[in-house]
Amino acid sequence: MNDTAHEERFGVSSLELFFDLVFVFAITQVTALIAADPTATGMLRGVLLLALVWWSWVAYAWIGTTVRVDLGLPALVFGAAMGAMLVVATTLPQWFTGSRIAWIAVITYVTVRAMHLGLFLVLGRGTPGIAGATARLAVGVGLGAVLLLIGTGVGGTAQLVLVALAVTADFAGALLGRGRGWVVHVEHFAERHGLIVIIALGESLIALGLAASDTAMSGGVLLTLAAGFALSAAIWLLYFARETAPLEHALHSATGAARGRAARDLCSYLHFPIVLGIVLVALALKKGVVAIDVGGLGATLHGVGAIALGLGVPLVLGALVAMRARERSGIPSPLMLALVGAALIGLGAAQVPLLAVILAQTVLVAAATLRRADGILRG
Repeated sequence: MNDTAHEERFGVSSLELFFDLVFVFAITQVTALIAADPTATGMLRGVLLLALVWWSWVAYAWIGTTVRVDLGLPALVFGAAMGAMLVVATTLPQWFTGSRIAWIAVITYVTVRAMHLGLFLVLGRGTPGIAGATARLAVGVGLGAVLLLIGTGVGGTAQLVLVALAVTADFAGALLGRGRGWVVHVEHFAERHGLIVIIALGESLIALGLAASDTAMSGGVLLTLAAGFALSAAIWLLYFARETAPLEHALHSATGAARGRAARDLCSYLHFPIVLGIVLVALALKKGVVAIDVGGLGATLHGVGAIALGLGVPLVLGALVAMRARERSGIPSPLMLALVGAALIGLGAAQVPLLAVILAQTVLVAAATLRRADGILRG
């Protein structure tokens, strides 16, 4: 199906903004879950749950770029899905416990995904392109649902493996059909993904503020608040000042199935590491406030906190570099240099005072917004 089949253009509706509020809570829950279990296993669990939350958001973002969702049946399904996702977000911390609440979380999540497929099938009646694309997508969703349910039953390490396989099946399912059948309204889709970046950044500020509110608010804590805010602001500036225009141009330049593939790669796939990176930044800031409160300005982070501190910003920058390469818009040298610098700093995140790491990362991200005067590195 080609994108000219649907000429109507519409902006992001208030219902979609309302829908996103549940995902603010879900992302906050993931950050809190990792913070409460600062081990490699705890981090892996958190990343997998974030991937499940992400792909459920992506599913409904694709509906929103296909039709207006604030009218008729789509509005009813969105409302029901929002209520169900609230249950999922609330029960996320119990996902790997094998308890009755864990079963509620998994079954409700599967229901959210099934509602999405059902709505797309209804929308696709009489439109073979959408119907075929939905049927192909259902392969990965269905396989993932089965793996999640089996994992809840078996528990332990086997559940971790099965959830990882479910996430893989879900992400891989979007590759079937090579973009055929999907409708993408460029401005709407780009705006939706910009809003989810804002949501993730907002969650990082919430995590930072909540952690600081539990301390005596010393000078060191206040300085960490300021540094954390500056880093979040720098990421916001880089994304919206430098990356949204090339994204929209790349989507506009493609047509038909090629536009579907571009939207899948640039938005559905490559925005996930951006959101994951911001969540890791939030975790590092949360841990950092506690470390500064206890150890003073020279405090360092260790374990999962140091990993999050060292990995979060490079993930964001790496995703933006990958987006530039996929867009074939050229990789600005300040962005590439910022990625290399952030990665090198990340290697020493456990040995360097965390405030110094945060400030250095902020400078690098802010510098990446600069235009290169003598050309670009071609992707």
